[in-house]
Amino acid sequence: FKGNTTIENFNSSVAGTAYSIDGTMTVGENVECGGSFKLAAGATLTAKEGLDVETVDGYILAYNNGVYATISTTANVATYAELKAAIANADIKTIVLTADINCGTEQLAITKEITLDLGGKTLTTGNAYGGMSIKGNPTIKNGTIVHASNTAAIKVWNATAFEDLVIDVQGKGDANKTIGGIVL
Repeated sequence: FKGNTTIENFNSSVAGTAYSIDGTMTVGENVECGGSFKLAAGATLTAKEGLDVETVDGYILAYNNGVYATISTTANVATYAELKAAIANADIKTIVLTADINCGTEQLAITKEITLDLGGKTLTTGNAYGGMSIKGNPTIKNGTIVHASNTAAIKVWNATAFEDLVIDVQGKGDANKTIGGIVL
């Protein structure tokens, strides 16, 4: 089904049949389905609760006030405020930077299992107690972290994956000694 569709009466007892929805669909109370509905990205289904509904990869399914909807598990971010909001969002599993981001003097804390894909961009940190605090087993990949303060760029509290990552530590510690990139 594509576009906007309304179905008032529908009865299909054919088990295993999948009905794809790419748009908005409303089904009445008299709809019985032995198969399932699969929602494309951005699609919605207004229907009674309890139908067999699934969604495409990269999205989760939500049901609220009679509406099934897809929610993306990926956030594309271009600002520090968007980055913090994406980290705080329980539904987000992957964050992709679409621009270089400067965290200023705030420490970026990641405390859950997510993928932070720098997208070839630069994440700049400058907190005096460490640019990033990492817990919860996230993956950080594909870009550059620049840290210009007097402690480590990344403080890691448990296992974390780093892939295709450059860490550029520009700060100096006591007696003008260079500070390390990662503290485990």
